[in-house]
Amino acid sequence: MTQGQAPTRPSHNGSVTLDHDAARAVRTYLLASGYTPQGVLARVGPAAFDALASGLLAPMRRALADPPAQPVDPLIRLFLLGDPVPACALPPPVAEALGRLGLATVQDVEGVSHLVALLDVRPYGEPDTDWYLVSDLGAPAESDHVLGVGGASLTLARITPRTMVARALDLGCGSGVQVAHLARHARHVTATDLNERALHVAGLTAALSGVPAEQLDLRAGSLFEPVAGQQFDLIVSNPPFVVSPGHRFTYRDAGLPGDEVSRRVVRDAAAHLTPGGRAVVLANWLHVAGEDWRDRVADWLAGTGVSAWIVQRDTEPVAQYAATWLRDGGIAEGAALEASLDEWLDVFATWNAQAVGFGWAVLVAPTATSAGEEPWRHLEDLSQTPRLPSGDEVEAFLRGCERVERMTLPALLAAPFQLANGATITTERHRLDGSELTAPPRVGLTGRVGPGGWRATMPVPPALLAALLDNSDTPIGARLDIAAQAEGLDPLDVLPTAVIALRELLRLGIVRTV
Repeated sequence: MTQGQAPTRPSHNGSVTLDHDAARAVRTYLLASGYTPQGVLARVGPAAFDALASGLLAPMRRALADPPAQPVDPLIRLFLLGDPVPACALPPPVAEALGRLGLATVQDVEGVSHLVALLDVRPYGEPDTDWYLVSDLGAPAESDHVLGVGGASLTLARITPRTMVARALDLGCGSGVQVAHLARHARHVTATDLNERALHVAGLTAALSGVPAEQLDLRAGSLFEPVAGQQFDLIVSNPPFVVSPGHRFTYRDAGLPGDEVSRRVVRDAAAHLTPGGRAVVLANWLHVAGEDWRDRVADWLAGTGVSAWIVQRDTEPVAQYAATWLRDGGIAEGAALEASLDEWLDVFATWNAQAVGFGWAVLVAPTATSAGEEPWRHLEDLSQTPRLPSGDEVEAFLRGCERVERMTLPALLAAPFQLANGATITTERHRLDGSELTAPPRVGLTGRVGPGGWRATMPVPPALLAALLDNSDTPIGARLDIAAQAEGLDPLDVLPTAVIALRELLRLGIVRTV
């Protein structure tokens, strides 16, 4: 091999058997050398570290030129920059272990033995742990390309509740990002993928991240076929949800028409949950002319018996959506892009689709005590919210929704609600034609709803706010009547909007019982 020549992509025969002794040896060396997110950041500095995320390698190469050299340097060059490094730069047992795992190989570069990366090995983790995510090198070229961590996988990792569970399923595991997270709070993790190459890579990710072999079960197959008849306490899935006219890359294209793969994953996940179990599924859905997207997605759940919180996080017109994914596949410009774009738009036209929505569905299976109750469905657009919710915030919201849906109107009005600790109240005044107008007060929750939170503050009728500020154990309904009358209003006129606002405050945890 000569300088600049690309290494041959390692083949995979379908087996997910791994050399765990080699993986332990490599993990030990990576950690000891400081090949961690914090270690790399400390070595190259924030500017070069951030530039790498944008595909800019020169700043990191320049940073490594600053003395003194450190043990982490050859690992950064090998796996983050993709440069050959002299074989003598790593201890022989480590170089051998890398070869046994198929992560690197020894090749001749201008007459000198060098290690050349065969797979991408990227430091990743949480504040109190370090993992290593394995994926294929470079841009997607082969249909079975295994993608590294991306925006969608980070979204799924962030919003998944992290309650301790017995059994978890990662459907369509890809490179194993979710496996690493699940292994922290699930006693046993099953990971499936149609792409057997992805299963092998996910196994490498798990092994290098210190996941015990007996904790993980890797299974090949399409969607839920590998786990037919089984149930799980938690299911997560970042499926190949891209709405496309064909099947080019397994990691993104399911080869099913329209948003059918998202519909199937959501519906089938419901049947594979234990009582009280959760499923968190990323999905795309069509915006069809004359149809509300909420009605379309809600129909996916008809007859499943599960409750659901479904969020639309973003939308994209079909032309921009198609161009985005064509460029993802390497068709960037010119006649090829125009021709492929026409093909995609023709297919979108047959579906009468105008845009594509992106978001998630969080499913909640009924418990033994709630079986037979009408499931609740909460569908909303959060495209303008400041940030994504954390898993803890998602779980708190689900519990709030369950509480609201089980509370009848008489029970709601009879409860002695008050504002929760950390509740915030803001008011805004505006001038119009020389007059000062006061907008309805808005209520939030420090760090969660409002500045720094995962959704904006919500307007609350003044009478309801006055009732909540009355710190007594009197039922909120009685306090609301008093507050309305104090404003010269008929309590019956105030009640409908106040009840709607009160239910939302309860979902968000902004109110509590005395």
